[in-house]
Amino acid sequence: MTGSMTPMRRKNSRLLVIELRPGWVRATECHAGNTTDAPLRSVMGELSCDPFGGDPETAGAEIRLLLEQGGLRPGAAIVTVPMAWTMTHAFEAPELSAEDFASLLELEAEKAFPYPPEDMVLSQTRCTRADAPDIAIAAAMPTAKLDALEAVLRAAHIAPLAIVPACVHAHGEAANGVSLIAEGHDLVLCIASDGGLLALRVLCKMEPGAGIEDEALRADILRELRVALRTLPEELAEARTTVAVHAPLELAARLAEQLGPQAGRMGISVKAVPSPPDEIARRLSAAAFEGQALTVNFLRPRITRWQRHLASMRRKGFVVRAAIVGASLLAIAVLVFAAHTWRARYLDAKWLAMRDGVASVESYEKDIRAWRPWNDASAPSLDLLKSITEAFPVSGEVTASTLHIKDQTTVTCTGTATSASSFSRFQEALGARPGVSNLKVQQMRGDSPVQFSLSFTWNPRGKT
Repeated sequence: MTGSMTPMRRKNSRLLVIELRPGWVRATECHAGNTTDAPLRSVMGELSCDPFGGDPETAGAEIRLLLEQGGLRPGAAIVTVPMAWTMTHAFEAPELSAEDFASLLELEAEKAFPYPPEDMVLSQTRCTRADAPDIAIAAAMPTAKLDALEAVLRAAHIAPLAIVPACVHAHGEAANGVSLIAEGHDLVLCIASDGGLLALRVLCKMEPGAGIEDEALRADILRELRVALRTLPEELAEARTTVAVHAPLELAARLAEQLGPQAGRMGISVKAVPSPPDEIARRLSAAAFEGQALTVNFLRPRITRWQRHLASMRRKGFVVRAAIVGASLLAIAVLVFAAHTWRARYLDAKWLAMRDGVASVESYEKDIRAWRPWNDASAPSLDLLKSITEAFPVSGEVTASTLHIKDQTTVTCTGTATSASSFSRFQEALGARPGVSNLKVQQMRGDSPVQFSLSFTWNPRGKT
């Protein structure tokens, strides 16, 4: 499944390109209007938590904090991952329908990779050749690693548009031939033609900052290069004697210097191609804004949990057994429905026999509810006024200005007290009255006199 991307709308013509490696992240903000010479705003930093195997919440929070410190907003992004995470396998691909090619891809992946199909996420790139069978590269990433990465992105509030190995886009579409791409501590071999990729794999580990110091390792790399150059198709005959080294400025020159002498004795020319830090971000964002498909895209389509379970059961042969169980449950459901129907008819017959009597009782209850207030011998409003009046001091230190009673339960009182202590004693006396609860002072202004507003709930049966 080659990943594809929907063309971005003009109003959403902004995205991030996030390059992730263990312990390291770079985020670059790209806009549709950027020219090739315009500087791109980016931020780079180290991560204390491994984004590929540590706590996703911690790693996501660190990435989000790094973006905020660099003045970047989380959002839609293309995410690049290390090539070391990706397993690749090249095979000849005859002319097949899309469905048959997908089956062939799964079969080749199952033979080449040490994971069962349900534990891998597959992608592919296909190189079309005129006079020979096409070459397809099956690429796989362990599902567990992709799950961990997606959890980190969710915690960082990042919505991935694509998840791709960075080195696939490090050299550009026009760079036909053989390339060595430095990606972190890995050296990646990439063979490209106008029709796509012919080979893509990690060759070796490099020493941090030193390139390839070991002479035996250099000899092994050059032997693999010589074999790769001899297998190039006729359309790339001119590139059989040249290897391009794509790396940051100093590392590109160092690798070319380290491999050059031995390669020269084999008739191979090693050329350093320095890569600017934001070159990958420019290539990926340009493809995104133009709506192009990205090679080797591990972004999974959004599917529901039920769809994942159903696919897993289908692969494991549970569907037939589930159908048998479903048929049994259906038969039980039919029996239950028949019993329920018979009981419903029986209850309907009983209801018809008592319907008139029930209607009479409901009429009496309606009349009782309608006339009950007229037969109430109590005077709730007077009881409320009496209780409040008894709380006021007889000396006149506290007086009421207004008293508002709502639904005979919610009471609001405003007034004046000669001093704060007089108001405090009144408040304490009122709160102790039976039936007064939820006493709250809403407003209190001045010292002498004190203007106040308070509210409480009146319950003649006592406090609740």
